[in-house]
This record gives sequence, C-alpha cells and structure tokens, in this order.
Amino acid sequence: MGAWGYEVFDDDTTCDIMGELRENDDIAGYCEKTFAHAISTDYLDVEEGSAVAVCAAIMDAVLKGTTYSFFLDVESDLEGDKQFANWISSIKSDNIAAFERMKDKAIQSLTVLISEKSELYELWSEQEEIFPKWKEIYEQIIKRLEN
Repeated sequence: MGAWGYEVFDDDTTCDIMGELRENDDIAGYCEKTFAHAISTDYLDVEEGSAVAVCAAIMDAVLKGTTYSFFLDVESDLEGDKQFANWISSIKSDNIAAFERMKDKAIQSLTVLISEKSELYELWSEQEEIFPKWKEIYEQIIKRLEN
C-alpha cells in the first residue's frame, strides 16, 4: 500500500478503486456488494478495506454533504475538493435512495474496517502517531451516517 497520508484518498489503492468506480454504471450496487462482503468476511484485506473506505466516503458525501479531496482530472484548474464535489453532484440523484437503504451496512462495514478484523487497522495501528487520526476519520463517518 503506497500511502502519503491518512485521509481516505491518500493512498494508491483507494485512488485506483475511485478510478474504477468513476467508470462504473452501478456505484450503489458496487458499494452494496462491498459492504455485504465486509460484514460477512472473517478478515478484511487491504483492497477490500480500501473499497469499504471509498464507498463509505462516497455515501457520506452523497447523504451528508461531507467534502473530500480527490483529483479526478490532474489537468483541471479546480482543487480536488471541488472536483470531487462536482462528481458527487453528478451521481447523487441516481444513488441517494440506495445509499439511504444501505446506511446500516455501511456502518457495520466501517466498524469492521476499524477493528482487528482488518488488515488496514493492523497496518495503521503500527503508526502510533497517526493511527488515532486515521481511525477518527471512519468513526466520524459512522457518526454522520447514524444521524
């Protein structure tokens, strides 16, 4: 996992997943499968955990208006948060109802992500200084989705 920070889109894996999702016609379907797998698995590997993180961030942005930074187009003059917000606006109406229905699955999946059943948890917990910051991001998403 090549990471340059602890935010959702600060590593190669989440960026790759986001790139794939931008080309996917069924974002909500992908996220629902991702959450179902995370809930049912005994151990969440890095890629599966990263998919949970990406889907939860997209859901958080669609349902709660949370801003994330992701550069969809490196040639653009827009900052990453504006690019991400514009993309969220373009997919919101097609996904909002499905995301509302799967909030509980997202919360359960995030709970797995920030537990010892997750490889990302194990990797980040080795970084004592930034581990609490990484974990807090997902705890905050959980809190927003619960309300």
